[in-house]
Amino acid sequence: MADMTEEFLENRIEEVRLVLQRLWDEGVLVREPYKRFLGSEARPLNPPLTEEQIVEFESANGIELPEDYRLFLSIAGDGGAGPHRGLVPLSWRNPEPANSINLAEVRCSTESVLWSWCHLVCKGKHKGNLIYVGDTAPQAGYFGDTATEYTLVRPDSPWQPQDFIGWYEGWLRLVESGGDTSSYGFPRDLDDLVPACIIYQCIG
Repeated sequence: MADMTEEFLENRIEEVRLVLQRLWDEGVLVREPYKRFLGSEARPLNPPLTEEQIVEFESANGIELPEDYRLFLSIAGDGGAGPHRGLVPLSWRNPEPANSINLAEVRCSTESVLWSWCHLVCKGKHKGNLIYVGDTAPQAGYFGDTATEYTLVRPDSPWQPQDFIGWYEGWLRLVESGGDTSSYGFPRDLDDLVPACIIYQCIG
């Protein structure tokens, strides 16, 4: 994402904002389970954050948000309609895994892994990439406090990192086309678990 200028990112985010608002106005998103973290029913996203609010969050948590997500917060909004159960507001930070923030609650089981959250890495080698947090507990379908080990996996393939804006745009295109978003972003198979351990060591 280093080759993207701020103006280019701003244009992409503004286009996302317009498509999102149109789908909301047309009632498309109202029929979907993507808005759990929305503050009200009046708009698809919660109000944007100020630069001061973002800087305060970064300082308090010792991280620097990736530029595309930072601009999204200041242009489009802070949480609301989005992949899985919706975008989590910035203030709802989950401290694990370290150096990342939770973007969306997943809560879905595939094979022996219980996927729980989608995170955005904010510090270290994998900064700017999305990862999925899963629990390798043997009780498929159970989401209690019996977690064994976190495994972190980027969407689709560990060799194809995905940034926030690409992830959000992909979901929005799928919603717009009427596609099935139930497994959007999930790892395709359990072979992803091996490199996931390496990612955990890098950001944890």
